[in-house]
Order: sequence, then C-alpha cells, then structure tokens
Amino acid sequence: MPNSSIFFIYLATMFGWLAGWLLRPFPGPHQKILDNACEIFQFIDKTIQEHRQTLDAENPKAYIDAYLLEMDKVRGQDP
Repeated sequence: MPNSSIFFIYLATMFGWLAGWLLRPFPGPHQKILDNACEIFQFIDKTIQEHRQTLDAENPKAYIDAYLLEMDKVRGQDP
C-alpha cells in the first residue's frame, strides 16, 4: 500500500492540476494531499489579492508587495 501512495504523490507532482482533476473521483490517501494543495492555493490567492488591494508603490510592506510591483514594472503598468 505505501507504494500506491508514493505513486499518487508522484502523479500529482508531475502533472499538477491535471493529476488532481483526474484523481479527484478516486478514493485513497491522495485525497488529503489534493485537499491540502487546494487550501494552500486558496490561501495564496487570498493573500495576493489582499496585498494587491492595499499596495503602496512608495512603501512596500512585504516581499509580496515588492514582487507585485516588479510584475507591474515588467508588464509596463502603473501599480
């Protein structure tokens, strides 16, 4: 059984969201991994949106702010 868990983890790593989409209907230990990954992505999206809303180009508060400013600069947009 441990080998099957490793196989599912390998699939999820190699094929990302595609593996999650394909494996979602099947029961098994990979379900917890997929749920955790989804929760992490939601947290990251929420955090980025919060930083985007309060972004001050003259006073970046965190690494995320600096990254967002750099992304805007590369795209040629004003923050």
